[in-house]
Amino acid sequence: MSMIIEGMDQNTTNLPRPHFISKFSSSMWKLTCYAVLVHGHANHVFVDLANISQDSNTTCNIIRQTLAKYAGHLPSVLYVQMDNCGRENKNQYVFGLFCALNELKIFEKVSLKRRWSESAKCKAF
Repeated sequence: MSMIIEGMDQNTTNLPRPHFISKFSSSMWKLTCYAVLVHGHANHVFVDLANISQDSNTTCNIIRQTLAKYAGHLPSVLYVQMDNCGRENKNQYVFGLFCALNELKIFEKVSLKRRWSESAKCKAF
């Protein structure tokens, strides 16, 4: 199973987009969207309120909810591709989840790939 996880804040998605921006509407909708692409199966979207901290707990919960949808049909290898963000994705809690998935024999192998954003590519190369 191969999955790509991408988080987008409201500046990226512009959703919802009010016709008139007032003092009330400017602070009304603060959303964060997460898209999960499971290759060969489906796309999943998770929407979260921006006032809830976007950290490794959110990432682990999204991975758990996505895997639960395929509970009876999990392959032996999990490939995960995420941003190179230490706050949300690459830290001890997310790696701990991957180790637990391996230790509990849910997956024989878990492979993590980092995905470079376009701005990081431009700065690095």
